[in-house]
Amino acid sequence: MSDRSLDLLLVEDDPVFRLGLATALATVAEVTVLDAVETENALSRLSEVAQRDHLVMAVEVLSTQDGFDPLSFIQDIREQYPDVPILLLTALQDRRLLLALQASGVAAYLPKGSSIDAIASTLQQIATGETVWQFSGTPQTPSPGSLNVPKPPPRWLYNLRRLGLAQIRESLQEIEQKFDQEEQLTTLDWVFWKGRQRELKAAQWLVDQLLPVEVVLTPPDSPQSPPPQLPENEASEVPENSAIVRQPSVVEEVLNKVHFGVDNKTGVRMEFDILQPDKRQELLYLAVQQWEKIIEELQFLQVTEGELDAQKMLIVRELWQNTTLEFLRKYCPPSEESVSLVDRVIRNTASLDETRLQKIPFVVDLCAYFLFASPVKIDNIPYPYDSPEAKKRVMFWLEHLLLNIANGSVQLILNEFAEAEQLKYILYERQFLSSREIARLRNDLSWQYRQNQYFGEPKAIFESQYRLFILVGNQVRMTKIYAPRLEELEQLTGLRWGVTIALEFRDAIAPRLRAIISFAGSGVVYILTQVIGRAIGLIGQGVVQGLGNTVQETRYRRKQNRN
Repeated sequence: MSDRSLDLLLVEDDPVFRLGLATALATVAEVTVLDAVETENALSRLSEVAQRDHLVMAVEVLSTQDGFDPLSFIQDIREQYPDVPILLLTALQDRRLLLALQASGVAAYLPKGSSIDAIASTLQQIATGETVWQFSGTPQTPSPGSLNVPKPPPRWLYNLRRLGLAQIRESLQEIEQKFDQEEQLTTLDWVFWKGRQRELKAAQWLVDQLLPVEVVLTPPDSPQSPPPQLPENEASEVPENSAIVRQPSVVEEVLNKVHFGVDNKTGVRMEFDILQPDKRQELLYLAVQQWEKIIEELQFLQVTEGELDAQKMLIVRELWQNTTLEFLRKYCPPSEESVSLVDRVIRNTASLDETRLQKIPFVVDLCAYFLFASPVKIDNIPYPYDSPEAKKRVMFWLEHLLLNIANGSVQLILNEFAEAEQLKYILYERQFLSSREIARLRNDLSWQYRQNQYFGEPKAIFESQYRLFILVGNQVRMTKIYAPRLEELEQLTGLRWGVTIALEFRDAIAPRLRAIISFAGSGVVYILTQVIGRAIGLIGQGVVQGLGNTVQETRYRRKQNRN
């Protein structure tokens, strides 16, 4: 990064984000934050500082609601202050809008939530006249320091936002109806529903702010800024068998489950038990996002169905590495980066391959379903890819894959950052803050891994079963599905092979042994009841009779003595 000092005017309507970003950028030596203002005050404040030599602007465009036109706003700035470079920070991902903003003179674009280093580096670049922009209608050669801007969010994220807001609005309408009948509410009920209304409005605001808004904006025709055209290949029709057509039906259902929480109810320890509930959801969201990117890459590379088996480990490894890096880059403290995150991930890849990634089943079938609309075999019966049975089974496969990837990411955190105090307070549940509880969790996981490695997994192989972790509502559950595993059974050696022999021996001996024990038990019961019991009964009867005779004789003697 250059040592050149910059003066920054930050334009942001969200007061929380504005304060946080201004505070973070104030720690960057090369950047001086002159002011952080709202959109309505941006032009007036810019007029006061426009004479500075090294002035740059960072503008956050939130939405087009309430009549706000981001394109006109940017054009006004460019017309009045053409020498001031603008960095656009926005959660909007609509390509037409971004192309229109680029055509109006915006020098750079970064998605909202980018790291402070990325923002500072981009500000330095646009101050020297460079352009950092990936959403261009024509191919461009990026500058050496330009950043790779992520692709727009997937369609399911827009649908998730729409679904969540619809549910919140419906609940708010029900509460309003209750308030219309206020005379029927007790004071306690009124206080409860008022609190519920405040919670829903806060949730509505958060969803509206955090999830991306899908905007379709057609810029006005003008000679100075003609509306940019999308590349021809993007305007082409999507093939009927494309993953873009099939993917939402399965992926969206998985994401809807994650939306309601992820609570481990399997009865076994999981690595992500240590995370706070919202961090578990975030990690799974990232895993889904990376999965979609991998499917898109495989489509672009035109991988054939026959090549998937050879690519299996590369696919799973890339999914785990990308998910882990994306998650840790947001939370890893700088003091922990003496060894880069990439090096740490690479260092742990071999062990994760052996203990977890290689054992994730149905990855090839999952890819074939998303890429080629392949039928799904259930109990050796092929079901069409759009059948309810196929979708349910594929959902099991995908949920098991995502949960294993998430647990693998937390496994790296436990290996590399288990005692990092900053990460503990940000990521961990409160009960796991102490070193003792962290050590206890790691010991439980280690013991559980060995138990599964040497006993649980051989048993599942011998029983021709896979034990999958799935999502049921907001809970993680375990289910068993049949699948032939004869090839794996023949490869078992050592103790793992011995477990299958012990199970077979038990299956061979146990029924006979139970029959013998049952026969012997029946004999013992017969002896106790029919022989010994009757003998005891006869003895008891004799004793009673003897006592009776004695009593009669005693009474007779007393009577004789009286006479």
